Amino acid sequence: MRQVYSPLPGTFTFTVLTLAAVLMNTPSTAQFGDLDDSFSSDGKVTYGSNGFNERGYAATLRSEDGTIWAVGTSYGSVLGIPSRLVKISDAGAVMNTTQVNAGGTGSETKLYAVKELQNGRMITAGEVISGSSFDFAVCSFTSGLNPDLLFGIGGTGCVTTTIGSGNSKAWDVAELSGGDLVVAGYYESTDGLLYTALAKYYSSGFLDSDFGNDGITLDAWIMNEETFAHAVAVQ
Repeated sequence: MRQVYSPLPGTFTFTVLTLAAVLMNTPSTAQFGDLDDSFSSDGKVTYGSNGFNERGYAATLRSEDGTIWAVGTSYGSVLGIPSRLVKISDAGAVMNTTQVNAGGTGSETKLYAVKELQNGRMITAGEVISGSSFDFAVCSFTSGLNPDLLFGIGGTGCVTTTIGSGNSKAWDVAELSGGDLVVAGYYESTDGLLYTALAKYYSSGFLDSDFGNDGITLDAWIMNEETFAHAVAVQ
C-alpha cells in the first residue's frame, strides 16, 4: 500500500512511502516511512512547467489504475496563469499534464484539492479569480485529463460559484454515497469577517438548492472571529 504525500511548496514534489512491508508483514528490509525507491528510483518526482514560483497543493492515488494525480498553481509576473493538473504513473513518470482555467479568458484559477470519484472521474476544487472577485471553482476530468463534458455548463467540465458580495475559496471536496459533492472552504464578507463555507452540488455540477441557502451554508462558530474549513470528510 502506497501513501502519497501532498506536493511541497515551491515545486511539484511527490513523495511516496513504502507501507506494504509493514502493513502486510511481508519479508522486506523496508521500514515504515522509507521512501519507495520503485517510484522514480528515489521515491520522489519533481515537476515544473514555466519557471515561475510553482506550488503543489494536493495529490491522490487513483485506485483504478494506480496513477497519481496532483494539482498546483504558478505564481509569477504573468497574470492569468491557470492551475495545472498532473498525472504520474505508478513508476513515477509524468504521463500527462493539463492547464485548468475555470473562468475562461482573463481569469486565473488556483486548485487546492483533487479526489477520485466513484465513476472513475477526478474532481478538483479551488478558486477562480476574475478582476477583484474570488469564487469557488470545481472541475471534473476524465481519466485522460480531458474535461468531463457531463459536468457543469457549456462543456467546460467546470462550475464556478459566487457566494455573496465578498470573496470565497474552496479548499477541499468530498463525494457523498449517491455521487453528490460537498465542497468546503471559506467566505470573506465585505467587512472582512471569514466564515466557514460549504456548498453542495449534484453529480452534474449544479447546486443542490435544498441544501442550506440555495446550495450554500455559511457558519461562524465564534462570532466576530475568523472561521474557515480546510478539509471535509464524509462518514
